[in-house]
Amino acid sequence: MKSGILTILLILFSMVIYSQNNLLEGEWVPKDSSNDISRLVIAQNNGIWSVHVWGTCYPDACDWGKSDLKTFGSFPLDKSISYGFAQWDQGFIDQYLTLHLSEKILVVEIYSCFKDKLGPSNYHSIILTVRK
Repeated sequence: MKSGILTILLILFSMVIYSQNNLLEGEWVPKDSSNDISRLVIAQNNGIWSVHVWGTCYPDACDWGKSDLKTFGSFPLDKSISYGFAQWDQGFIDQYLTLHLSEKILVVEIYSCFKDKLGPSNYHSIILTVRK
């Protein structure tokens, strides 16, 4: 009887963790207009997370490509995933992206670091995104 209850509890716990982890997956778009990104897609394949970003360019969105997404919980044993980090080397600029889930809003922060020290200043932006 005790082992049956324990088995049921473990199954329920794993279902909760699985559903929490899937909260990040999907397509996200800026809640308001953004000068930085037009959309991003977060996916997981066999436990490996990725994020694909499209920047806001004219006349069409520019494809940043897909990057590994390092995922994080809130403490060492936390299996739920609500934070992430990714990076892109785009030649003239390094882009670092952090994200965290806040209720139904995915908060995306971008740190843009130019390689040419004589060019534009490095900058940081925050984009609130919603599931498409």
